[in-house]
Amino acid sequence: MTLLLLLCLASVTKASFSGGGGGRAEASASSYRYLDATSTLEPKPEPHPIADLMLLPQNARADFPTSLNDVAIGMISGRSEYVQPIKTSILTHARHGFLLRAPGKCMCSFRFGFRLLKQRVPHAKWYYVGDDDAFINLPNLVKLLSTYDPAKKIVISRHGSLSLDHLCQTTIPGVAKGFSGGTGQILSAALVHSAEYQETLEKTCGPTFLPHDRGADVENTCSLTQIWQPDYIKTDLMQHKCLKAELPIAPAFVVAHHLEPSEITTLAAHIHQHLHKHTRKSMDMKLHLLDQCTGWQPSSFLTVGSHALFED
Repeated sequence: MTLLLLLCLASVTKASFSGGGGGRAEASASSYRYLDATSTLEPKPEPHPIADLMLLPQNARADFPTSLNDVAIGMISGRSEYVQPIKTSILTHARHGFLLRAPGKCMCSFRFGFRLLKQRVPHAKWYYVGDDDAFINLPNLVKLLSTYDPAKKIVISRHGSLSLDHLCQTTIPGVAKGFSGGTGQILSAALVHSAEYQETLEKTCGPTFLPHDRGADVENTCSLTQIWQPDYIKTDLMQHKCLKAELPIAPAFVVAHHLEPSEITTLAAHIHQHLHKHTRKSMDMKLHLLDQCTGWQPSSFLTVGSHALFED
């Protein structure tokens, strides 16, 4: 723990993080449970003391001006405790922000999340899919995406801890690690609408790409590696681990992961307090994945229909 604290404090100054003010994000002691792929309730682990950050590049610049209206955001959630904090703290500020309701552990929720976002917001410049226990710093997301050309086929994420060869039994020149999903995966419009990725999005859910029971972010990673083209660009953002109590003095970040619902609300109160709130009919933020997903294990899987249901 001492080492992690030193890692956190070594690269920060006394200035507050970009887009926010003071205040400390304290861990909550909620006792909600996870719902797995077979609908079995399992005790939730103790609150994670460390936040995992995806940092804003220091050289971020507005070469390709982007606004929140250009970004389609999908946050995957099967936990009721996160629904309201996500909606009021993040999605209400994004015209194209949606809650992707997953039936437990949907092993294709990232890939199908991109599919649903593309169907719902076909003219977006960027598409973001990530986990529910994360806070998206929306002003910094805009700064990040304004740095890159959405007309190019770009994947933006932190790099994972395992190699592509280990995860997907393949290699890509210049890309060593998998694409982390906890802090989100971001795809450009050019990539999402490419013929090869659209074909991938239509594939049914099951262990098509995975040799083991991996997460949905790995499933999307491996699906991308199978169609990787020479004109694809992988942009790795720096990772930073920090004690949650030190978030106010952390480096400028785009996403903070491993947060409790109350911590998401606390961060939003400081960072998003001046952002416009979009009023949409019936808080139109849910894209149901239920009829597209499957609860499969390495030995067997069930394919479910591919109809996309939008709830108003």
